[in-house]
Amino acid sequence: MKKVMAWSQEFLSELLDTFEYKIFHLNSSAPVKVSDIASKRFLFYSLEKGITLQSYVLAKEFTQYEGLAAWEVQNSSNILVQNDEDGGSLYFYVNENSQEYKWITARLKDFSLDEVPFSIK
Repeated sequence: MKKVMAWSQEFLSELLDTFEYKIFHLNSSAPVKVSDIASKRFLFYSLEKGITLQSYVLAKEFTQYEGLAAWEVQNSSNILVQNDEDGGSLYFYVNENSQEYKWITARLKDFSLDEVPFSIK
């Protein structure tokens, strides 16, 4: 578990540095720390605590979204990061063939990647 969190923190830090992004909640202009995403509560399911379904936006500057439907319509060049209810997957929603998409797929070429369309959960 600690190795996954450390790897996630390193990967996200490199992604943020490469594209000069910050992490935001959908509706809060206060930047979020990388450690909030690379955390037990975001990445892993716990029988005691469950998992908190969360969405984060990686962007150069904050844009307020009223929800996931608004992000789907309004996003232009940012990344939406989501977890799932069983802690088995981490989703990066990004515009296909963008520089961010190419960077992510190149960095994760040794992993199992499933390309899935965005849907509001």
